[in-house]
Amino acid sequence: MDPLELAEIGKTGLKVSRLGVGGVAIGRTSTAEESDETLKRCVELGVRYFDTAPVYGGGVSEKRYGEVLSAIPVRVSPYPPRSAVCWRRRPPRRWAP
Repeated sequence: MDPLELAEIGKTGLKVSRLGVGGVAIGRTSTAEESDETLKRCVELGVRYFDTAPVYGGGVSEKRYGEVLSAIPVRVSPYPPRSAVCWRRRPPRRWAP
């Protein structure tokens, strides 16, 4: 299998795979074993972009990513972190005409 195509992020010199993996199901609808196997297989296939956030699975997603990716021996991490911030939105204000 050909490796996934990499793309540079701006002018940082940091390259990530054009295909990424989202972690919203990790800790919600998948078991730890399923999540770990999925993440390991993604790394084997060349994925180098992983999306997670503290709200995914109540923080379980970030923990699973950290444990799985840190167990892979590399000199320099090819897995740049990507996280999201979530906040509550207030209803839009209604302006009188």
